[in-house]
Amino acid sequence: MTFRQFWVPRLTAIFFAVCVGQAHAGERIHRFVSNVEVAKSGTLTVTETITVRAEGDQIEHGIFRDIPLTAKDAGGWSYQVGFKLLSVLQDGATAPYVEKLNGQGVRIFIGDADVFLNPGDYTYTIQYEIGRQIRFFDAYDEVYWNVTGNEWAFPIDEAIARVVMPDGAGAEKWVAYTGVFGSYGDAYSATVEGDGREVVFVTSKPLDHHEGLTVVVAFPKGFAVETSENEKLLAWFQGQRVLVIGSLGLAVLFVYYLATWWMVGRDPQKGVIFPRFKAPESVSPALAIYRGSWVCRLCVDFSVRCLFEPCGEGVSDPCKGRGCHGAASGRWNSAQFSSTHNCWTLTKGRGRH
Repeated sequence: MTFRQFWVPRLTAIFFAVCVGQAHAGERIHRFVSNVEVAKSGTLTVTETITVRAEGDQIEHGIFRDIPLTAKDAGGWSYQVGFKLLSVLQDGATAPYVEKLNGQGVRIFIGDADVFLNPGDYTYTIQYEIGRQIRFFDAYDEVYWNVTGNEWAFPIDEAIARVVMPDGAGAEKWVAYTGVFGSYGDAYSATVEGDGREVVFVTSKPLDHHEGLTVVVAFPKGFAVETSENEKLLAWFQGQRVLVIGSLGLAVLFVYYLATWWMVGRDPQKGVIFPRFKAPESVSPALAIYRGSWVCRLCVDFSVRCLFEPCGEGVSDPCKGRGCHGAASGRWNSAQFSSTHNCWTLTKGRGRH
């Protein structure tokens, strides 16, 4: 057996063993367990138990959890919901945390900024209340809940969600979706427990980066308190305030510009149009039908109105000076006004005429 035949297979096996070991030990969520209790008021009490593997890469001091604070009603309109953080634990002990609002919801940073975690497994428990999570339809009511969120930067080996209906209500139908936001993956199993009040969802394969689990459970009407029409209207306005305020602003601008145009912007009404058989004052028939260049027309018009005289010493008659003499025999190309003598010089062809 040669050196290559002996060592190459063994080195290859060692290389793959190391790679597999590193991939298995990479940062990930081992288990994401969520217990969701539905109250008659529509408030959910959620307890999340998240077990992660930290390697000092992205999980240095702890983890953060993003929770959206908007929901959609049965008609598809978005509205804002209330949120109350109850407790945060790390490995069963109270953990430091920071709660920050952003444009989409709330982000909870868990961990001490001055402490680096040693490589290993850590379990975080987050308990909170979030309001108005029941959607009311004509024939049934339902809970629509994104269990894990879709913002995790590492995979989730297993996700489990237990949804508990209000007192006396039993689950009528249920469904879940796995994958990226907006997808309809079905990599899960569901069982009913607790006399029909509890539905347990378990993923059947790991969730990749930015993949999550969303559950939907319907139950009979009458077990949840539906908000009044005034509360619905107020909630709709709060959720759509940007659209409402923007629309009102455009409406005000439209009314303002319409009123401005109506008062001062409209064209005056046209009067009766009738022909005139008498030439205007200071316009002779010859001037009215003159077909010369615009320069001579301007010159003749100004001369008739005694605004200036054609350039020329001792010339009193405009038609005898250098200004308009010979106008009928050709076209004038340009004119220059002399402010000193208050007269015009007309140019014809390449030189003066």
